[in-house]
Amino acid sequence: MSGESRSKTTISIDGRTDLVSAESGYTLGKILSQLSDYLGRGNRVVVSTRADGKPVSDSENAELLDSKVEEFALVELETVDVRSQAAAALREVRDHLPQLSKTLVEVTESIQAGEIVKGYKSLAACADLLNLVVHVIDEVRALVGIDLTTVKVNGSTVSEQLQQVRDVLRDAKAALDNQDIVAVADLMEYELAPRITGWEAILDKLLEMVAG
Repeated sequence: MSGESRSKTTISIDGRTDLVSAESGYTLGKILSQLSDYLGRGNRVVVSTRADGKPVSDSENAELLDSKVEEFALVELETVDVRSQAAAALREVRDHLPQLSKTLVEVTESIQAGEIVKGYKSLAACADLLNLVVHVIDEVRALVGIDLTTVKVNGSTVSEQLQQVRDVLRDAKAALDNQDIVAVADLMEYELAPRITGWEAILDKLLEMVAG
């Protein structure tokens, strides 16, 4: 991105204009690709790009990528630190675990009391929270490059434990649809609750890996 022939294009990364310079003759798309690689080595990803005030990511402005970089006076990039973002997301999910445990208790209590509708609603809320946890863990996996099939916590991989929870939720919903109250209560109390308890260790392990 540097050389003897320089355009007058100013590249701003998070408000700083002294980090890189753009060599003329390249397309904006090529320059942005080089910048993405450069920033990636510092664990940063680009979340917003504007060329002379126009959002480059907008479909209507996609043709900007084929323009020569020297056609623009200012190219602005906003970035985030991948590991910091991942750690923040994992900590937020970890904070949801007490609510998840509480919701599990509510499911069991409602079912044992014969309140099927309430139990179904509690199970749906539980599923939403679990899906949030799974989604965040998957996003962290993609951002930081963690292979969940090789990370072991409490004797099994994170990938296996996530799948086990999905399977229990599927079976619980099926049992609830069939009004098999005993089966749902057993699944919540003996299958799902113990696994959720172990998720604190999983999140701690992932936080440790992200920090590393």
